Amino acid sequence: KLKWSSSREIRQSLGTLQNMMLNDRISTDKLRAASYTANILLQALKSELMEEQIKLLEEKIRLLEEDDDLC
Repeated sequence: KLKWSSSREIRQSLGTLQNMMLNDRISTDKLRAASYTANILLQALKSELMEEQIKLLEEKIRLLEEDDDLC
């Protein structure tokens, strides 16, 4: 069973699919489609992580600005 919940699982699933293709269990077209989908999922996960990091940085900046206002 293939898992697609994290970047690690996506990469492992791609490895599994590549082995399946090498063993003639799936076609190259199916591997290509899965690889395309995996790439989109990885980009979405990366974007989500960046959004979280930006929010944390914005919060830190806000706290620093509040500290400056108190001085």
